Amino acid sequence: MITIDITGQRVTATLPPPASPPVALDVTAVAPTLPPPDQRWTAARVQRAIRTLITSLVPIGTDQGLTTLGGYLVLLARVLGAILLGLAVLAIRARAKR
Repeated sequence: MITIDITGQRVTATLPPPASPPVALDVTAVAPTLPPPDQRWTAARVQRAIRTLITSLVPIGTDQGLTTLGGYLVLLARVLGAILLGLAVLAIRARAKR
């Protein structure tokens, strides 16, 4: 059993035997830093943000290492496939109502 004691800015953990003696860690707060304003909107950051957004919407299950273009083509195919499938369902529904 591991016991942890948090007192203020100090954390002490005791591990079961035959482990080492109690371990103490001093926790200090580090102020977050932002990049300079001219480096906040770079092409690499925008590309990473777009890729993160799309992969959160359409998960990719490939085990292959793809190039950047290949990854974008897979994402595009998945998104367009879902859109076309939805449009096909709507077209069949409209046809059946007539």
